[in-house]
Amino acid sequence: MHEEKWNIRFSECDRTQKLAYGNIVNYFQDCSNLQSKKIGRDAEFLKSIQRAWLIDFWQIIINDRPSAFDTIKVATWASGFKGFFGTRNFTMKTEADELLACANSYWVYLDAKTQRPVRVPQDEADAYGMEEALPMENVGRKVAVPQEAERIDTLTVMEHHLDLYNHMNNGKYIEIACDYIPKDADVYRICCQYRMQARKGDVVGIYRAIEDNRTTVVLKDINEEIYAVISFDCK
Repeated sequence: MHEEKWNIRFSECDRTQKLAYGNIVNYFQDCSNLQSKKIGRDAEFLKSIQRAWLIDFWQIIINDRPSAFDTIKVATWASGFKGFFGTRNFTMKTEADELLACANSYWVYLDAKTQRPVRVPQDEADAYGMEEALPMENVGRKVAVPQEAERIDTLTVMEHHLDLYNHMNNGKYIEIACDYIPKDADVYRICCQYRMQARKGDVVGIYRAIEDNRTTVVLKDINEEIYAVISFDCK
Protein backbone atom coordinates (compact mmCIF):
# COMPACT_ATOMS: atom_id res chain seq x y z
CA MET A 1 0.00 0.00 0.00
CA HIS A 2 1.09 3.53 -0.75
CA GLU A 3 -0.33 6.50 1.17
CA GLU A 4 -0.06 10.25 0.75
CA LYS A 5 -1.33 13.11 2.91
CA TRP A 6 -2.59 16.33 1.34
CA ASN A 7 -4.51 19.49 2.18
CA ILE A 8 -7.49 20.28 -0.03
CA ARG A 9 -6.89 23.44 -2.04
CA PHE A 10 -9.62 26.03 -2.36
CA SER A 11 -9.19 25.92 -6.15
CA GLU A 12 -10.05 22.19 -6.16
CA CYS A 13 -13.49 22.76 -4.68
CA ASP A 14 -16.85 23.50 -6.29
CA ARG A 15 -19.31 26.23 -5.35
CA THR A 16 -20.20 24.33 -2.15
CA GLN A 17 -16.53 24.59 -1.05
CA LYS A 18 -16.30 20.81 -1.11
CA LEU A 19 -13.85 18.85 -3.23
CA ALA A 20 -15.25 18.68 -6.76
CA TYR A 21 -16.26 15.17 -7.82
CA GLY A 22 -13.79 15.13 -10.69
CA ASN A 23 -10.93 16.02 -8.37
CA ILE A 24 -11.52 12.88 -6.32
CA VAL A 25 -10.28 11.00 -9.38
CA ASN A 26 -7.32 13.36 -9.69
CA TYR A 27 -6.21 12.62 -6.12
CA PHE A 28 -6.51 8.88 -6.75
CA GLN A 29 -4.47 9.20 -9.96
CA ASP A 30 -1.80 11.27 -8.27
CA CYS A 31 -1.44 8.74 -5.48
CA SER A 32 -1.03 5.81 -7.88
CA ASN A 33 1.49 7.78 -9.97
CA LEU A 34 3.54 8.53 -6.87
CA GLN A 35 3.57 4.86 -5.97
CA SER A 36 4.77 4.01 -9.47
CA LYS A 37 7.49 6.66 -9.17
CA LYS A 38 8.59 5.29 -5.80
CA ILE A 39 9.04 1.74 -7.09
CA GLY A 40 10.69 2.80 -10.36
CA ARG A 41 7.73 1.98 -12.59
CA ASP A 42 6.68 5.48 -13.57
CA ALA A 43 5.75 6.80 -17.02
CA GLU A 44 9.39 7.30 -18.04
CA PHE A 45 10.21 3.67 -17.25
CA LEU A 46 7.17 2.43 -19.16
CA LYS A 47 8.07 4.64 -22.10
CA SER A 48 11.57 3.14 -22.16
CA ILE A 49 10.12 -0.38 -22.57
CA GLN A 50 7.25 0.74 -24.85
CA ARG A 51 4.54 -0.24 -22.40
CA ALA A 52 1.64 1.65 -20.80
CA TRP A 53 -1.17 1.16 -18.30
CA LEU A 54 -4.52 2.33 -19.71
CA ILE A 55 -7.54 2.84 -17.46
CA ASP A 56 -10.55 0.71 -18.43
CA PHE A 57 -13.10 1.29 -15.65
CA TRP A 58 -13.72 3.21 -12.41
CA GLN A 59 -16.20 2.46 -9.66
CA ILE A 60 -16.04 5.23 -7.04
CA ILE A 61 -18.11 5.28 -3.85
CA ILE A 62 -18.48 8.64 -2.11
CA ASN A 63 -19.56 8.79 1.53
CA ASP A 64 -18.67 12.44 1.97
CA ARG A 65 -16.48 15.05 0.33
CA PRO A 66 -13.77 16.96 2.19
CA SER A 67 -13.98 20.74 2.37
CA ALA A 68 -11.44 23.37 1.40
CA PHE A 69 -8.28 23.23 3.57
CA ASP A 70 -9.16 19.83 5.13
CA THR A 71 -6.33 17.32 5.48
CA ILE A 72 -6.92 14.00 3.75
CA LYS A 73 -5.09 10.69 3.49
CA VAL A 74 -5.20 8.91 0.13
CA ALA A 75 -4.04 5.32 -0.23
CA THR A 76 -3.78 2.89 -3.13
CA TRP A 77 -2.70 -0.68 -3.75
CA ALA A 78 -2.78 -3.33 -6.46
CA SER A 79 -5.46 -5.92 -5.75
CA GLY A 80 -4.96 -8.35 -8.62
CA PHE A 81 -3.35 -9.20 -11.95
CA LYS A 82 -4.84 -11.53 -14.55
CA GLY A 83 -3.85 -11.75 -18.20
CA PHE A 84 -3.48 -8.18 -19.45
CA PHE A 85 -5.64 -6.72 -16.64
CA GLY A 86 -4.65 -5.21 -13.33
CA THR A 87 -7.04 -4.11 -10.60
CA ARG A 88 -6.33 -1.33 -8.13
CA ASN A 89 -8.12 -0.02 -5.04
CA PHE A 90 -8.12 3.45 -3.52
CA THR A 91 -9.29 5.06 -0.30
CA MET A 92 -9.64 8.69 0.76
CA LYS A 93 -9.89 9.25 4.52
CA THR A 94 -9.93 12.07 7.05
CA GLU A 95 -7.08 12.50 9.51
CA ALA A 96 -9.26 10.57 11.98
CA ASP A 97 -9.48 7.64 9.51
CA GLU A 98 -13.11 8.24 8.56
CA LEU A 99 -13.69 6.88 5.05
CA LEU A 100 -14.65 9.67 2.65
CA ALA A 101 -14.42 7.76 -0.62
CA CYS A 102 -13.10 4.52 -2.07
CA ALA A 103 -12.68 3.06 -5.52
CA ASN A 104 -12.03 -0.02 -7.54
CA SER A 105 -10.45 0.29 -10.96
CA TYR A 106 -9.48 -1.92 -13.90
CA TRP A 107 -6.37 -1.21 -15.95
CA VAL A 108 -5.11 -2.71 -19.21
CA TYR A 109 -1.39 -3.30 -19.85
CA LEU A 110 -0.54 -2.20 -23.40
CA ASP A 111 2.19 -2.44 -25.96
CA ALA A 112 2.54 1.32 -26.51
CA LYS A 113 3.73 0.85 -30.09
CA THR A 114 0.92 -1.41 -31.31
CA GLN A 115 -1.71 -0.15 -28.81
CA ARG A 116 -2.65 -3.77 -28.18
CA PRO A 117 -3.04 -5.41 -24.75
CA VAL A 118 -0.25 -7.72 -23.63
CA ARG A 119 0.03 -10.00 -20.63
CA VAL A 120 1.29 -8.34 -17.46
CA PRO A 121 4.84 -9.67 -16.91
CA GLN A 122 5.62 -11.23 -13.57
CA ASP A 123 8.27 -8.64 -12.72
CA GLU A 124 5.68 -5.86 -13.16
CA ALA A 125 3.22 -7.61 -10.86
CA ASP A 126 5.96 -8.34 -8.32
CA ALA A 127 7.07 -4.70 -8.28
CA TYR A 128 3.63 -3.58 -7.11
CA GLY A 129 2.83 -6.58 -4.99
CA MET A 130 -0.76 -7.51 -4.30
CA GLU A 131 -3.02 -6.89 -1.31
CA GLU A 132 -6.56 -7.86 -0.42
CA ALA A 133 -9.25 -6.13 -2.46
CA LEU A 134 -11.73 -3.78 -0.86
CA PRO A 135 -15.10 -5.44 -0.10
CA MET A 136 -17.01 -3.47 -2.74
CA GLU A 137 -20.09 -4.48 -4.70
CA ASN A 138 -19.10 -6.21 -7.93
CA VAL A 139 -20.73 -4.15 -10.66
CA GLY A 140 -18.62 -5.57 -13.47
CA ARG A 141 -16.70 -3.18 -15.70
CA LYS A 142 -19.38 -2.04 -18.13
CA VAL A 143 -21.77 0.91 -17.88
CA ALA A 144 -25.07 0.60 -19.70
CA VAL A 145 -25.80 3.11 -22.46
CA PRO A 146 -29.40 4.34 -22.15
CA GLN A 147 -31.34 4.27 -25.43
CA GLU A 148 -33.07 7.52 -24.49
CA ALA A 149 -29.82 9.50 -24.10
CA GLU A 150 -30.18 12.83 -25.92
CA ARG A 151 -27.42 14.97 -27.39
CA ILE A 152 -27.22 18.17 -25.37
CA ASP A 153 -23.80 19.68 -26.06
CA THR A 154 -20.46 19.39 -27.87
CA LEU A 155 -16.87 19.93 -26.86
CA THR A 156 -13.57 20.11 -28.73
CA VAL A 157 -10.60 18.36 -27.10
CA MET A 158 -8.00 21.00 -26.25
CA GLU A 159 -4.35 20.91 -25.24
CA HIS A 160 -5.19 21.18 -21.52
CA HIS A 161 -7.25 17.98 -21.72
CA LEU A 162 -4.26 15.84 -22.78
CA ASP A 163 -1.94 13.51 -20.88
CA LEU A 164 1.63 12.51 -21.72
CA TYR A 165 0.35 10.01 -24.30
CA ASN A 166 -1.49 12.83 -26.17
CA HIS A 167 -4.86 11.33 -25.27
CA MET A 168 -7.48 13.00 -23.12
CA ASN A 169 -6.56 12.31 -19.50
CA ASN A 170 -8.94 9.78 -17.96
CA GLY A 171 -9.97 12.18 -15.21
CA LYS A 172 -11.07 14.78 -17.78
CA TYR A 173 -13.88 12.54 -19.06
CA ILE A 174 -15.37 12.48 -15.57
CA GLU A 175 -14.76 16.20 -15.02
CA ILE A 176 -16.62 16.97 -18.25
CA ALA A 177 -19.50 14.64 -17.38
CA CYS A 178 -19.86 16.28 -13.96
CA ASP A 179 -21.02 19.48 -15.67
CA TYR A 180 -24.19 17.67 -16.78
CA ILE A 181 -25.48 16.17 -13.54
CA PRO A 182 -28.51 17.89 -11.97
CA LYS A 183 -27.83 20.96 -9.87
CA ASP A 184 -27.32 20.13 -6.18
CA ALA A 185 -27.16 16.38 -6.91
CA ASP A 186 -25.68 14.42 -4.01
CA VAL A 187 -23.65 11.77 -5.81
CA TYR A 188 -22.72 8.61 -3.93
CA ARG A 189 -21.41 6.47 -6.80
CA ILE A 190 -19.63 7.21 -10.06
CA CYS A 191 -18.93 4.49 -12.62
CA CYS A 192 -16.95 5.22 -15.76
CA GLN A 193 -16.22 2.85 -18.62
CA TYR A 194 -13.68 3.93 -21.23
CA ARG A 195 -14.08 2.57 -24.76
CA MET A 196 -11.98 4.79 -27.04
CA GLN A 197 -9.32 7.46 -26.68
CA ALA A 198 -10.06 11.08 -27.54
CA ARG A 199 -7.26 13.19 -29.03
CA LYS A 200 -6.63 16.89 -29.53
CA GLY A 201 -9.06 18.41 -32.01
CA ASP A 202 -11.65 15.66 -31.70
CA VAL A 203 -15.21 16.94 -31.47
CA VAL A 204 -17.01 15.20 -28.62
CA GLY A 205 -20.78 14.90 -28.62
CA ILE A 206 -22.24 14.93 -25.12
CA TYR A 207 -25.36 12.84 -24.55
CA ARG A 208 -27.37 12.57 -21.34
CA ALA A 209 -30.15 10.48 -19.86
CA ILE A 210 -31.75 11.04 -16.43
CA GLU A 211 -33.78 8.24 -14.91
CA ASP A 212 -34.89 8.24 -11.28
CA ASN A 213 -31.71 8.89 -9.24
CA ARG A 214 -29.24 8.04 -11.99
CA THR A 215 -27.73 10.39 -14.55
CA THR A 216 -25.75 8.81 -17.39
CA VAL A 217 -23.49 10.89 -19.63
CA VAL A 218 -22.20 9.39 -22.88
CA LEU A 219 -19.31 10.98 -24.79
CA LYS A 220 -19.21 10.14 -28.51
CA ASP A 221 -17.23 11.07 -31.61
CA ILE A 222 -18.70 12.57 -34.79
CA ASN A 223 -19.61 9.06 -36.00
CA GLU A 224 -21.35 8.33 -32.67
CA GLU A 225 -18.68 5.87 -31.62
CA ILE A 226 -18.37 5.97 -27.82
CA TYR A 227 -15.38 7.43 -25.99
CA ALA A 228 -16.73 6.86 -22.48
CA VAL A 229 -19.92 6.20 -20.51
CA ILE A 230 -20.21 7.75 -17.05
CA SER A 231 -23.05 7.10 -14.60
CA PHE A 232 -23.81 9.07 -11.45
CA ASP A 233 -26.01 7.52 -8.76
CA CYS A 234 -27.49 10.12 -6.40
CA LYS A 235 -28.97 9.86 -2.92
